[in-house]
Amino acid sequence: MGRVDNDGVLAFNRADRYVQADEINGTGQVVQQGGGTTVLNAFNTYSGGTTVAAGTLAVGDASHADAAIDGGGAVAIQRGATLGGYGSVRGNVSNAGTLAVADALCASPTRTVRAS
Repeated sequence: MGRVDNDGVLAFNRADRYVQADEINGTGQVVQQGGGTTVLNAFNTYSGGTTVAAGTLAVGDASHADAAIDGGGAVAIQRGATLGGYGSVRGNVSNAGTLAVADALCASPTRTVRAS
């Protein structure tokens, strides 16, 4: 897809695995809504927040541990959905689904991860 300047809603609605290799920036929101897996392999600076409504959103694969969601927007993981990957997330994360920390996803050093 190439670099994305997003000032609206960028929705990934796929049943397969898709890799977004280039940066997503802007004030818009990113939504993972398909049952497949979307991998964000760039240092992303969009600020509109992230919703993982279905499927899996991976922030970086094993070869892209420097990938990030770094715009500071909130991240919401809905029931039945998964956030994972090898990169990092800067922003508050609310989790009703699965946070796959075994995939080495790390929070910003100034954040606290709480689970209940």
